[in-house]
Amino acid sequence: ARAVRARPRARQKHRASAKMRRFRGIPPFSKGIVFDFLILSRSGGKSKEFAENFSAYIQLLREKGYTCITEITPINEPSFSYFINNQVSFEGYKELCLALDARFRADGIRDDILFNLSDNIDTHEEWLESTMMELDEIADLYNSHTYIFGYNTPNSEIFAWEEENKNITRNTGKPHVIG
Repeated sequence: ARAVRARPRARQKHRASAKMRRFRGIPPFSKGIVFDFLILSRSGGKSKEFAENFSAYIQLLREKGYTCITEITPINEPSFSYFINNQVSFEGYKELCLALDARFRADGIRDDILFNLSDNIDTHEEWLESTMMELDEIADLYNSHTYIFGYNTPNSEIFAWEEENKNITRNTGKPHVIG
């Protein structure tokens, strides 16, 4: 019998993460930390590169027969992704969303993909308001996350919280959902 030498786990993990970084279009030097890439997109003009990669992935998935992608949320909870110098910067998120919209239109896929924007957490209603005011022309729907409710929270409290979100976006005529 031939002895098989196992690779150290750390090396296997590193190789897998390097492959994933290439798939996601994240520079290898970032060591897989998406947060750093997003911060760079805020000030380094990386929004167009991010948009190009995102569009390319959607197109690749469609070429492979995946037609189930009908909407995107560009970044999970962007109010944390753009938290710089102890301040939230909406401008970076706005720049990224506008770049995505422009790229998806240029590539002819924007009409097929809805933009589900804001993705704020429950205590950041101002992010939802900014998204509605600044990006309503490209938003197709809005969403918010919540972590403030527990197992014992009455449904009426959750429904009231969602009703407040819907009141913020009501004048847009676009739906708001809990993401």
